[in-house]
Amino acid sequence: MFHELISVMLGFFSGAYGSFFGTSGGAAVLIFGLIALSIVPTPTTLTGTMLFVSSVPLGLVGLYEYHKNKSVDYYIGLFVILGIILGALLGSKYSFLLNKRMGEDFGNKLKHSVTGVVYLLLSFYYFYTGFHV
Repeated sequence: MFHELISVMLGFFSGAYGSFFGTSGGAAVLIFGLIALSIVPTPTTLTGTMLFVSSVPLGLVGLYEYHKNKSVDYYIGLFVILGIILGALLGSKYSFLLNKRMGEDFGNKLKHSVTGVVYLLLSFYYFYTGFHV
């Protein structure tokens, strides 16, 4: 029951944060919480869980509010969706291929490392732009 309660709390914070700063910000918070608190066992399971939770509630509910305020660029969004579809197909295929060829332990460590570097770079960027607006 502990993991379920923490998951609801993480979901609430992620939804609020994601709707305020953008879905990716909410997803980043959720990813960190689910891994740091050992709620999901592996990065592969985390990825599948994140694809499940971010597809409808995190995206559509926030999108509704931004749509009402005419703050959505649907034209560019369609191109981004095309890229996401192609990237998700390729990324998911190679995620499982990496686990199969190199072992799930190595695959998990590599995914954690790459995610850490990406978050570090994003942190520097957001910190820099926050003080140089």
